[in-house]
Amino acid sequence: MENTCCHDFHDCGDNCQHDCDCNREERDDIITLYDDSGEENDYIIVDGVEYNNKMYIALIEAEQIDNEECEFIVLRADTDDNGEDYFNTIDNEKEFNEVLNLLQKKLNENDGDFEIEIE
Repeated sequence: MENTCCHDFHDCGDNCQHDCDCNREERDDIITLYDDSGEENDYIIVDGVEYNNKMYIALIEAEQIDNEECEFIVLRADTDDNGEDYFNTIDNEKEFNEVLNLLQKKLNENDGDFEIEIE
C-alpha cells in the first residue's frame, strides 16, 4: 500500500499523526521562526539576495502562501559572537529599501509570481 498525504502540509511536522511520507525535512524552503512570545510560525522562503556582503531573504507566512495580498517579511542573515547564524530585522530604512529594490529586480528578471510592493 502506497502512502499518500491526506492532509495539509502545515498540519504535518515532526510529530505527524498521519501515516504518510510528508514531513518538514522534505521541504527545504520552509523555516520556523519564533515571535517575541515564543510562538512558532512557519515561513516559506520566496527568494534571497546579497547586499553589502550580507544575505537577505524574503519570506511569506506559510499559512498565507495562497493569499495574493500576503505580506513579505525581509530579514538579514547575521552571525553572533559564537559563530551561530540567525535572522535579524532590518532597522535601517536605506538598507531596507535597497534590499527591497534588489529583490523586486530579481523577481522581475525571473518572471516571479510574487511582487514586492515598495513604499
